[in-house]
Amino acid sequence: MIEPNLSSNLFPKPPSNPAPSLSPNNFLTEEESIAVDQTLMPAKDKFSTRVAIYSLRVLQSMATQQSVPQPTQELGDRKPEREDGTVGAIAPDAIIEWLAQHQPPTFQTTPGLETDPAFNQFFAQLVLSALKPLNQISAQLNKPITDLTPPEIIAWFEQNVQL
Repeated sequence: MIEPNLSSNLFPKPPSNPAPSLSPNNFLTEEESIAVDQTLMPAKDKFSTRVAIYSLRVLQSMATQQSVPQPTQELGDRKPEREDGTVGAIAPDAIIEWLAQHQPPTFQTTPGLETDPAFNQFFAQLVLSALKPLNQISAQLNKPITDLTPPEIIAWFEQNVQL
């Protein structure tokens, strides 16, 4: 009989020098995928968790590279998720612009996987939709979104799963 290894770390710390697998062009690392898959959440919540982790990576990259862009279009009655001007204030246009400059290598080398404006708009909306749970996690942990980690996101979704 094979005994389970109970000392394994489900949430390994990322290396101090991010490897290519931690690039914002990769959706999730293998370790992150395994950690999400090992949860007892329904598929819908696992998907939302994956989107939130990838969105965090995109937002962190944007905040680092662009000093957190301010909204480029009217928000109407909608306020930014955060009043402090951090990643909650990123507008769809800024995400679309970032996506255009950071195409995943798979999209660049595989015929038929090129993106178009409709895909970029869809993907920007996915990233924006992740702001709601990311802002909730940020508020609950009392830390900026850009300081959140995938294990914290996974734990939050597990605690807030709707069965």
